[in-house]
Amino acid sequence: MTTKKKAGGRPKLAEYQKRTKSCQVMFTESDYIYIMDKAQRSGLTISEYCHQAAMNGAVKEHIQPEQAALIRDIAGVANNVNQIAHKMHAFGLEETYHSCQEIINVLLNLINESK
Repeated sequence: MTTKKKAGGRPKLAEYQKRTKSCQVMFTESDYIYIMDKAQRSGLTISEYCHQAAMNGAVKEHIQPEQAALIRDIAGVANNVNQIAHKMHAFGLEETYHSCQEIINVLLNLINESK
């Protein structure tokens, strides 16, 4: 009994998807360092960064870990607001007032930290 070994690696691209032409670009040392930094922050190689910049006119940067943490914190606060709305409908406004004040304080701290 013989089994065929699966081919590893990336699947082949269609002919129209292959990049067959190259273009050389020259940078000064400082320009190259600047481009390299922007490519790293975008999570791309220098070549892919230059390609996207040439094709789209701009390259979007990846979300930084600090920004991702801030987004998670804000999502957590939004969840708390939703829970407070449910509590308010069940127990009334006075009961939930203090919870709202705590959330407002957390939001203000997050906003101040992000500046």
